[in-house]
Amino acid sequence: MRPGAGHTHCSIGAYEAGTTACVGDCNGGNGQVTSDDLLTLLNVALGNALPPACPHGIPNGADANVVLTLQAVNHAVTGTCGGS
Repeated sequence: MRPGAGHTHCSIGAYEAGTTACVGDCNGGNGQVTSDDLLTLLNVALGNALPPACPHGIPNGADANVVLTLQAVNHAVTGTCGGS
């Protein structure tokens, strides 16, 4: 989708500035939530890992909790990446 979040004009080239990673996409590199991403996010939510273990999959200011984990599972199952 164009333009990027918070922008009124398209960015240069194929890159859109201001886009956000998908909730649950811990590595933030592929735009998909994998089973590895879900396990990492679940460990953060359970307190078995610190939030930096999932730097791209937890929106700024959000807590890794059941609601966020369910959003990530939905993204994994549907193959969609809905951001925060």
